[in-house]
Amino acid sequence: EWVLHDDSNDPYGLRTGKPRRELGLIVYKRGVLGPAKVELIIPRVRKDGACAQFRPAAPEEAMLQLFKAGRTDHMFVLKGELVVQPGQPVELRHSSGTQAGHVVFRAIKKKDGTWQVAYMHPLSAFQAFNFLVSVIHNPVTSALDTPPKEDTKSTSQSGAEYGGGGRGDERGVASAFLGPGGPPMSIVNTSTL
Repeated sequence: EWVLHDDSNDPYGLRTGKPRRELGLIVYKRGVLGPAKVELIIPRVRKDGACAQFRPAAPEEAMLQLFKAGRTDHMFVLKGELVVQPGQPVELRHSSGTQAGHVVFRAIKKKDGTWQVAYMHPLSAFQAFNFLVSVIHNPVTSALDTPPKEDTKSTSQSGAEYGGGGRGDERGVASAFLGPGGPPMSIVNTSTL
């Protein structure tokens, strides 16, 4: 389980009187057979961009505890299955409502070792980046760190293939290295995957 939060080092506001803001959860579930399951739980975002706020003053108010108790009224739950095989896409989909089944995150490790990532509303760049970091640095998904074998029949994917625009007219593109010697990646915010 991974918890995403702002930069406060005071989880429940005991020193500052202002608890840190939780921005998401990443929960991996590994069964005996079949692909690993993952859920990315984020605060609900309205069409006008307003976002639910989770600032727990006590451990039982934390997003993780609310999620485990089934109290997800102000959360989006995005679900995915991770096929731990090089070259296979990692995708997250809405799990309920009118957007159920709609892909909002897709990443694939390319032949050259870089990651191509596309995401869209309701995910932010911070949430998409942290989700990919959790995929790369996770024992369940460690096989994804092996580049796919050369395939002369496959074509490379680029952010342009996914379309433009994100939240409104916003389009985010970023490149980063995940630590010294880490895999380079590019992140593209798109309106349609």
